[in-house]
This record gives sequence, structure tokens and C-alpha cells, in this order.
Amino acid sequence: MIMHSELQERPAAGPTRAERRRTRTRAALLAAARRVFAERGFHDTSIADITAAADSGVGTFYLHFHDKDDVLRTLVQEGLDEVRARLAAAVGDTPRHLSLPRFLPLLLREAYTRRDLFAIALGSGTRPGLAARAALADYLENVLDDAARRGLLQGYDVPLLASLLSGMVAQSMVWWLDHSEPNPEDAAAQMLRLLREGLPSALVGDPEPQT
Repeated sequence: MIMHSELQERPAAGPTRAERRRTRTRAALLAAARRVFAERGFHDTSIADITAAADSGVGTFYLHFHDKDDVLRTLVQEGLDEVRARLAAAVGDTPRHLSLPRFLPLLLREAYTRRDLFAIALGSGTRPGLAARAALADYLENVLDDAARRGLLQGYDVPLLASLLSGMVAQSMVWWLDHSEPNPEDAAAQMLRLLREGLPSALVGDPEPQT
């Protein structure tokens, strides 16, 4: 007779063979989609292209994903979740209004390692891509809002500024699809220098007098 205490001590059963196979198949489809999207672009990729790259069947694809948008949405969401977790751990308790010099290099490093995925997402014009850009802009807007409350951004349109900064980061990802330099650290240094110093006044001209 098996006692209740013995049942409690038994380790939980692990995933079944079928569950492990399903997990591997899903991972293979995601990896294949990422490769093919990078090679051909999102809009020029078909589901058949993805399944051929994964050595899988179209029917198997639909056991895991609704459509091509669902694959991209999953890739982007899982990538964003990883980035958020790593950035949160790295930034730690740094005051939000002081986190930009720490955050940008870390973000660009993370973006660099996933540049194929995020460049595809940000350049695709799809809902997952727009969601990725919005998530980045929202984070930056929170940082800037905190600075604005401290009186550090008088005269700035904070949502617009956050959108402009997110565009700089997004364009860095697109740049890295075709170029290996500058590396993420140097790109972050250039971005921060632009934010600190601006462009030379001779290049942008003096502000128009207010009437």
C-alpha cells in the first residue's frame, strides 16, 4: 500500500516523449522562420519556405502556428521577453532618469545579437514589428518622463523624443544587417555623444528668432 507521504515525495513526471518531440518541432520551425525571414524578407517568405527549411510538413506547421504572422509574433515576443529580463537585471536599481547612458549600450548589445530578427520585425510593417517598436518607445518614454518630472527636459515633447530615440535604435539594427561596424559599444557611444552634444551649430544653423 502506498502511503500519502510517499506520493508527495515522488518527483513530478517530466515531459513525455511526444511533448519533447513537439517542443523540438516548434523550435525547429521558429529557427527556420528566422533564417528564411532574414534571407528573403518577411513578405517574400511563404509557409512552404519555412517548412522546407525546417524539414517539416505544412500540416505540421499548422499544429503549432496559425499563420506566418503568428510565427513572427512569437519570435518577436520571445526575443523581447529575453531582452527585457536581461536589461532589468543589468540596469538594476539605477535611478530611471540616470539609466539612459547605461541602458543604451546594453540595449544595442542585445539588439546586435538579435539584429536579424528585430530588423525583420521593425522593417516588416506588421503588427509584431509595430509592437516591438512601441515597446521600445514606451520604455524610453518612461525614462524621459521621469527626467521631465525632475525638470531636466523643459521645452521637449517627451513622446516625440522617445519615438525619435527608438527610431535611432531601430535603424541601428537595420544597419547591422549589412555592416559589421561600428560594434554596439561604439554605436552607443556615438548615439550618446549626439544626445549630449548635438550636431555642430554650423551644420544645423542658428534657431530662428521667435516673433
